[in-house]
Amino acid sequence: MSEERKYAPGSFCWADLVAKEVGVARDFYTALFGWTFEDLPVMDEAVYTMFSKDGKQVCAMFQMFPGMLESGHPSFWQSYVSVENVDETVKKAAELGGQAAQEPCDVFDAGRMAMIRDPGEAFLCLWQPKAHKGADIMNEPGALNWNELLTKDVERAGAFYRDLFGWTSTVMPDPSGGDYTVFMSGEEPRAGMIELQPEMGEMPPHWGVYFQVENFDAALEKAISLGGQGTFPPIDVPDVGRIGGIMDPQGACFTAMESAMASADSGQ
Repeated sequence: MSEERKYAPGSFCWADLVAKEVGVARDFYTALFGWTFEDLPVMDEAVYTMFSKDGKQVCAMFQMFPGMLESGHPSFWQSYVSVENVDETVKKAAELGGQAAQEPCDVFDAGRMAMIRDPGEAFLCLWQPKAHKGADIMNEPGALNWNELLTKDVERAGAFYRDLFGWTSTVMPDPSGGDYTVFMSGEEPRAGMIELQPEMGEMPPHWGVYFQVENFDAALEKAISLGGQGTFPPIDVPDVGRIGGIMDPQGACFTAMESAMASADSGQ
């Protein structure tokens, strides 16, 4: 049985993949990260696939809905922030200039969720936990270890999330040039933020996910052998680690990090 853990309000707790073809995605990620999977029935013939590492839940996946699938939209990762009250958080987001992209709803006995769209058009899921608190593990190989907002307006986005979650923020130099914003709850880092650059093309504002790996170069090589590809060259960040972008065979992007930091738990 998976270990129960809790996440402080305002901390990232979960991620799931919206996949064009779940079979293709399952084969890619289980081979890349050594995950196992379990398909949980949710409604009609739909399933919610739980991915685990050494018996501990890491993240999940579900089939993209028909309308989005027909539009040609690539697969993508969704990020979840734990909150005390989903309904109140959605209401507050609207007052701050965001809007509800998916109204609050109960997910069986697992929890209550909603999706918001921030003023910069990035989507974020909110999770009010009940039976399901979030990922069993983080900040170790094969697990989530960071979340990062890419946005066109860092000032507006920063103000929105600071007011919504009570975060503070600090700005530091980014190794690739420009500034990097780190959101904090007290002394605990919660997420990062960077400004979308022209060289990123038509990439829309979004919350990106990071997965920790033991060796970035080996992970990239394996991802390519499985049908994925690199999206940006690896960067060595002093005291942080070696990071680089990977795209899965169906267009979902994530960042892989070979961490140089001691294992830490930012969920508490």
